[in-house]
Amino acid sequence: MEIEDWKNLQEWRYTANNKISIGKKFNYQSKNFPDISLLTKHGEEYLPKIFKTIEKHNPDIFIELGTFQGGLTLAIHEEFPGLKIFSFDKHSHCDINIWNKVFGKNVDIYLEDLLSKPNENLLKIINENLIKKIFLYCDNGNKTVEINTYSKYLKIGDVIGCHDWLVEVNPENVRKALENFKLYYSEEWKRSFFLSRFWIKVKD
Repeated sequence: MEIEDWKNLQEWRYTANNKISIGKKFNYQSKNFPDISLLTKHGEEYLPKIFKTIEKHNPDIFIELGTFQGGLTLAIHEEFPGLKIFSFDKHSHCDINIWNKVFGKNVDIYLEDLLSKPNENLLKIINENLIKKIFLYCDNGNKTVEINTYSKYLKIGDVIGCHDWLVEVNPENVRKALENFKLYYSEEWKRSFFLSRFWIKVKD
């Protein structure tokens, strides 16, 4: 696994956590429903970076671990309306009626546990789509556990990503899980304190 060479990880964490725009929640305003906005924990300025990464890898399926209120889910759904999205969270943080209104047939939300053991529905989605490219994004309650648990089920060409890299996730704790993955990374992300990272699986 490739890891950025941070000269002082603790200093970077402190700086990232104290940047005004870092980790700030914002309400994503729906493009299709003027009366609906959903909260996301991603900074607004970072959405284009996530969109660019999805566009670059062109997955058939996007699996989000950590729906929260559905702000990121909705943003990705409206930016890539043809992309099949599965989103998982143990609890509902939003009115289900709102989700039913804004999400079409291409979005399925599961309110299920992901951390105590491998989630059966998630594994079923992965195993039933062996000829399709999967993009798995870890942003639930414990990203380290999510990476260590689910990365092993991905195939060559699939992508795994996580939020709060180097803030909630220590690279050493996921090094083995990502040893067959190659980092997709931009120096600009480092300069702008972008807290998401992405890897593509290159070997079994």
